[in-house]
Amino acid sequence: MRVTVENISEERDRQRAKSVFNLFSSAGKVTDYVVRVSIELSEKERAILARHHLWEVSLMTDELRIPRDWLDANPILHSQVGQSSEITIAKLINGYDGVPFSRRFSTPVDAKNFELKLRNDALPKLKRYIEDSDAAGQPSKDTFEL
Repeated sequence: MRVTVENISEERDRQRAKSVFNLFSSAGKVTDYVVRVSIELSEKERAILARHHLWEVSLMTDELRIPRDWLDANPILHSQVGQSSEITIAKLINGYDGVPFSRRFSTPVDAKNFELKLRNDALPKLKRYIEDSDAAGQPSKDTFEL
């Protein structure tokens, strides 16, 4: 398994609510901090995940965060902020529509905390699932006293 984790800043146009008052004002720019993860699996690792039906196993839970300007432009999104979002093996490995898995943050501290959560919790958990599932197919015998 080869993992690439990027923690980068990206500038984008500020989202604005559609209104008569915004017709002639400048939207401006916003800097987001993006954590992007690319995971390359060997054929054996993919086969283990498929054989043991592990694609939908949750590796971590994360609160849904939405950039402030998106909330201002789309008030309906307010109800989704803070909801738990499960990050499954499939989401982390396959991303969305061919785009690697990523999360966007408003501050570099939030991005770094998420990156550390991935590195220290979710990615080691993924590796353990693959290794332990591979070993689970091997016959074993253990003798011990209680």
